[in-house]
Amino acid sequence: MTALQFPASPAHLGLYSDPNQAVWQYDSDSTVWDVITSTTRKVFSGVKASTTAAFDLTGSFADVPFNTVEFNIDNYYSDDNIKSIAPSTGFYRVLASLFSDSSGTGSSYTARIYKNTTILLGEISFGANQNVNFDETISLVEGDFITVQCQETTGLGALTTDTNFTMYRIGFAPGTGISNHNAFSGVRSVVTNAVSTTSTPTAIDFSNVDFNANANVLGDLYWYNTEPERLTARASGYYKIRSLVETSSAGSKNSYTITLRQTTAGAVQTSISTSTMSANDQLELDQTVYIAADTFLELLVSNSDNTGAINPTVYLELVREGV
Repeated sequence: MTALQFPASPAHLGLYSDPNQAVWQYDSDSTVWDVITSTTRKVFSGVKASTTAAFDLTGSFADVPFNTVEFNIDNYYSDDNIKSIAPSTGFYRVLASLFSDSSGTGSSYTARIYKNTTILLGEISFGANQNVNFDETISLVEGDFITVQCQETTGLGALTTDTNFTMYRIGFAPGTGISNHNAFSGVRSVVTNAVSTTSTPTAIDFSNVDFNANANVLGDLYWYNTEPERLTARASGYYKIRSLVETSSAGSKNSYTITLRQTTAGAVQTSISTSTMSANDQLELDQTVYIAADTFLELLVSNSDNTGAINPTVYLELVREGV
């Protein structure tokens, strides 16, 4: 790899383009160069593995081993194939797909996804002959690890050999990458309380973010609390949009309307998707679209019965895949 020749006396927020076409920015406060844009090359780092045989479950939670390894680049699994260890600080896609056998009852299975044994990332309940999936973008520090645990309350159930786990690095956190990798660029906005719905379509005000990084070469962010309903693409490119919406018990069949809307810098509004939902319903959005610079996204919700709420599990995620 070509050696990097950084400017000797850079100004604060000064830019440098390296031979691999990555753009770096100098932070004089920390006296470091941060890689801040996608590059033309990306070295893959990840693991995919499945259960070798049916994994019998009991009424107590047990770690699920993924012993049949399809690939394991950067040594995520080492000895027990239970802990998937992040080889570097960055942002990772974590996908666990669990298949139950014919034993058990309607919701006798429970799976949990943990970071570092104690931090619960997600919990899923399911029944016999079902497939459930956990699919999240997660910020991890080098050495953090992910485990999957499962139980079945009757003590008769098992996970089948279709059960599998995948974890791969999407990009380094800004400031930790090298120039032949992509610096991660993305945001996930969340709420802390249920969002009440009325018959008037209203954009959700997001109260916080799980991550919010590297929207453009100037170091801007996608989400600011001064405009809590907006996620703004600061650079033109191709973006993956993901969202989860769960409704409360109030309302009737198809009374909820969920609209993902974009507004361009020229104030032109278009709907990316519109869906109807019922009470106690769940909707997942996952698509890749081209978004022009300074276009912002909003998630609008309404209920024709003039009642109801969106549960606090709702999120809106925007990740730049390329420019």
